[in-house]
Amino acid sequence: MSKYQLYDFIEFKMEDGIIYHGNITHIKEKNGKFFYDVKSVFDNLNGIIEDVWEENIIRKYIETVLCYLERDNKYLMLLRNKRQNDINLGKWIGVGGHVEYNEEADDAMVREVLEETGVTILDYDKRGIVYFIDNDYTMVMHVYTSNSFSGFIHPCDEGTLSWISKDKIFDLNLWEGDKVFLKELMNNNPYFEIELYYDNNEYKGSKKLWHI
Repeated sequence: MSKYQLYDFIEFKMEDGIIYHGNITHIKEKNGKFFYDVKSVFDNLNGIIEDVWEENIIRKYIETVLCYLERDNKYLMLLRNKRQNDINLGKWIGVGGHVEYNEEADDAMVREVLEETGVTILDYDKRGIVYFIDNDYTMVMHVYTSNSFSGFIHPCDEGTLSWISKDKIFDLNLWEGDKVFLKELMNNNPYFEIELYYDNNEYKGSKKLWHI
């Protein structure tokens, strides 16, 4: 069942006058007219959505940010080596994390850099958007670079931070997909949008949607 089929299912049940979930009906009668018990309807819609989520009918959507700090022709890279259940364990990546609810991507990037490195971003460039498309989720990642920041780098609880010369970046243990957008950064393309395709976290290919 696709999300559109799910909506059709819900619409059908609404037109039928009854939403069934756990054999409960949610119709109220007043002055000879029938009304939906709105709270019960939405409580049960939530139940339906939880059920189909577990069956991977609704795709998971994740929004993240990633920033590469620049200094002396080097990028600040993070070797993720401190959490055994980390999907990035053993990989070198930039600094970043998840966008919180009601948070703008730019604000999330500044916050994540401060939390993971101890430095405060003063200015930055938004370089692109990368769409990671896997079997049961899509992750949208906003990519930034910054050479304007203040403060001193402190140890990170997610891994080891190191300044890596740009000409040595591709010698690191990187995700194959990361190499695609890192090349865009290295080529100094001002802005790009890329789709990366995965099958259970195994890289399958990419498509460049747009770049300047």
